Amino acid sequence: MKKLQFAIKSKLEDKSFPNPIPKSKIIFSGFIPFEKAKNWYKDFYCPYMVKILRKYYSVRPEALEIFKNLKKANIKIVVFSDYPLVKERLNAIGVNTEDLEYLVSAEDFGALKPTPRPFLEIAEYLKIRPENVLVVGDRMDTDGKGAKDAKMQFLHTESHKTPANDSIVSWKDFLEIVKRVIA
Repeated sequence: MKKLQFAIKSKLEDKSFPNPIPKSKIIFSGFIPFEKAKNWYKDFYCPYMVKILRKYYSVRPEALEIFKNLKKANIKIVVFSDYPLVKERLNAIGVNTEDLEYLVSAEDFGALKPTPRPFLEIAEYLKIRPENVLVVGDRMDTDGKGAKDAKMQFLHTESHKTPANDSIVSWKDFLEIVKRVIA
């Protein structure tokens, strides 16, 4: 910690450092107590994220159609997120969470993706062997690695950061795959 404080102090005082931060602009010095940070995250950040989602985002129409088709075929759908308030966030973008089997967050497991344990516990909850689970996600480093380490199948879908290509499936193509498989 002293090394970090020294490094920050050195950079602030080093006139050759590009765009030094004036000492008058330093808002925070030190560390936030754990309980205070946890309460801020739970009481402010997460509810604020739900408000932002409700105001500026909506579910992809193909995702709703995929959920409808999978439910009709009695295929269980689980949403596993690294962030809490899964039901509230999904409802905020227009997903009817009654159609989903299980909504869980990393907090429920005490482990973030890509730790395989939550993936394996979800499979156990569903009474499905891991190799028979298809994980669908937009991040290879978290969703994909977690699925691989849990010996599950993985489908990499497009997102606002990763457009569809030869190895990333568009939501429209995923919907067509689902329709063909359950037909």
